[in-house]
Amino acid sequence: MNSTKIDPKYISKSNPRVGLIALASDFMIERDFINIIKDREIDFFVNRIECYNPLTKENLIKMSNKVTEVARDILPDQDIDCVVYGCTSGTIAAGYENIKKKVNMAKPEA
Repeated sequence: MNSTKIDPKYISKSNPRVGLIALASDFMIERDFINIIKDREIDFFVNRIECYNPLTKENLIKMSNKVTEVARDILPDQDIDCVVYGCTSGTIAAGYENIKKKVNMAKPEA
């Protein structure tokens, strides 16, 4: 038996990494995101966040308390370029700066 040594060739260019925090009850958002990024060189990762019924301002704010934990679990211990919180109503209820702060606690480079 003969063996041939193969030198690995590494790709020096990496695609931007985009993480999505999707609502546990949302069954369309991944498909919508993929349709938007399908022709782009983007690596896409998703984690889901628990949501509460009924959909009230208080429950949207309560849901935001888990943003840091959920963001941390998107490629744990890895850098990511962008994290998207897939809940417009939750962002409005909890406040954009609050959501941004919670994401950056888990992914400071995002």
